[in-house]
Amino acid sequence: MDHEYRIDTLDQPSYGSTVGVLRGAAVAALSTSLILLINSVPAFADEPDTTPPVLTSTGLTEGQVLKRQPTFEPVFSDNVGVLVAEVLVNGELNRGHYFRDYVTRPVQAWLGDVPDGSEADITVRVYDAARNSAELTTRVRVDNTAPSSLYAPAEDVVLPRGVTTIKPVDAPDDLASLVLSDPSGAELSRVTAAPWELRWQTPDSGDFAAVTVVATDVAGNQATEYLGYRLDRTGPDIEAGPNWIRETVGADHQVLAVWSPDEADVARVEWWIDGALRGTGWSINYDFGRVSRTVPVEVRAYDPTGNVTTVHRQVRVDATGPAVTWVTPANGALVRGYSITSAVRATDANGVSRATLNGWEAPLGAENRRSVRVGEGANVLTWVLYDDYLNTTTVRRTVIVDNTPPALKVTKAPKDRAKVKGTVKVSAAASDRNGVARVELLVNGKVVARDYRAGYQFSVNTRKYGKKIKVQLRAYDRAGNVRVTAVRVWRR
Repeated sequence: MDHEYRIDTLDQPSYGSTVGVLRGAAVAALSTSLILLINSVPAFADEPDTTPPVLTSTGLTEGQVLKRQPTFEPVFSDNVGVLVAEVLVNGELNRGHYFRDYVTRPVQAWLGDVPDGSEADITVRVYDAARNSAELTTRVRVDNTAPSSLYAPAEDVVLPRGVTTIKPVDAPDDLASLVLSDPSGAELSRVTAAPWELRWQTPDSGDFAAVTVVATDVAGNQATEYLGYRLDRTGPDIEAGPNWIRETVGADHQVLAVWSPDEADVARVEWWIDGALRGTGWSINYDFGRVSRTVPVEVRAYDPTGNVTTVHRQVRVDATGPAVTWVTPANGALVRGYSITSAVRATDANGVSRATLNGWEAPLGAENRRSVRVGEGANVLTWVLYDDYLNTTTVRRTVIVDNTPPALKVTKAPKDRAKVKGTVKVSAAASDRNGVARVELLVNGKVVARDYRAGYQFSVNTRKYGKKIKVQLRAYDRAGNVRVTAVRVWRR
């Protein structure tokens, strides 16, 4: 490999300016040029300068690890001033430096030809204007290899919201520092010791972010790695359709639920009802009370990275049962028979879903009708009507069952087979625990008179009928039960 050497000139103030490139065998010419340069400088006193410079440090330490082109600053002094410094590597001239106006500056060496990981002797030799010299040697270790490593998380990984830790997969033993920067060069994080974890607050927006990691080893070698990541800023996928969060619910405790096609992407589900956190989990059994109203329901689903999906619903609470508009029989009705048919009509915004009479299911329709068995006396008919949300309305009717005919007795009338003429008076007595509705007079099988008041009396004009007259009384109670007396036959 060719060698590069640089010499600082009188008219170039920077020690690093290059005025010539000497390669291969030109090293000897470099040494001769420096000597001639020194000889060309006039003496500053009449008496010769025989005092050599004092070199106290090469600017390096024993065993120090150096990179390919290290810069260091020797420490020396001289009664007049040091004019030239030579840097030798393993005894061979490597670099020469001229200190204009005796102002010292850092020096450099080129170690690119020294095997990586090996030791090298760095010698600094200084000259004053009178060619007095001094030298000092330090043994160092050469490291020409920049640190390299894979980083975790790997490039193109999806990063969560918040702080992400970036670290080497296998940090080199000679690692000195890691610096994390954004694309503008602004430093985001710096570490100088194990465990070599760079903390990065990922951006709050966007789908992609890039950073740069600069690794520096103890020798000063650097390696730059560019890392690009995708960003997760989307909450989890949540399903909350009408079958899971119903638009209308019933009173008291009701179950609401949500689900996700990817449950592993959901870390937490919160239920906010009536403006407060009421529970967590995929479902909630919430007491909505017994007042019809509209309730705000909000579901917040979080993924493991903190992204949230929010679902809003307005849930109507139906706490009112069906409204009864008509029922039969009427309350207190007198009825006959051992089976009573009752009917009810009701309306509800969400429909009537069930109807029972005394515990027996009734067919649903515009009018709900059902027959039940009853016994003599007072019977209570109880209708229970349900809407779709199990709200109920109960309506009761008491009916009086009367299957007993009234008592009926003829108190005054010609006897059977009696001979009659003109107008004949007939009197009767009738009674019933629920009241007598009427008493009828039948002549020859036809009703000829009715009396609706107690003390029932009738007049029979016998001239209107034939020679043979059949007379009978018939009494009805208020339930419709009937009692008939025996037939009396009169002769005219």
